[in-house]
Amino acid sequence: MTEQRRNKLNGTNRHRCDRNASILPVALVCLAVASTLMLSALRVGLQARMQLHTAHQVQQTRWLLDAGVRRALASLRKNADYDGETIRLDESLIRERSATLTIRVVRLADTSDDSNLTEVGAQASTVTVTAKLFHADDPQQTTQRSESFTFTALKD
Repeated sequence: MTEQRRNKLNGTNRHRCDRNASILPVALVCLAVASTLMLSALRVGLQARMQLHTAHQVQQTRWLLDAGVRRALASLRKNADYDGETIRLDESLIRERSATLTIRVVRLADTSDDSNLTEVGAQASTVTVTAKLFHADDPQQTTQRSESFTFTALKD
């Protein structure tokens, strides 16, 4: 009887082992699918973060450009001989980024093609403002915007 019992127990153990062995591949496939889904979600999240970061940097560049245009106009109104400047902003002002703002003023040689300007003695200038934000560590994360316009100052 002991031998019959032993054979019966061995048969039951084999059946349990076979069932456990067939569950293992299913569990591994489920783990692989779950891991793939998690990695895909992580990648999508990182891409969204990078896009948001880039959009934020572009917005900051636009704000810097707008400030540069306002500074150029104010400087030209105060001083007719203003020829521009370059301003460097370090990382302490803009988190993790540096920036440069360049204002260039070029006097137009002749305004005689516009008789109204010649009569009142106006001096026209082309103003170019360039704003550039960049990471010192990663030059690929650079945004730059420029704007050019003509400024006409009346001579006294």
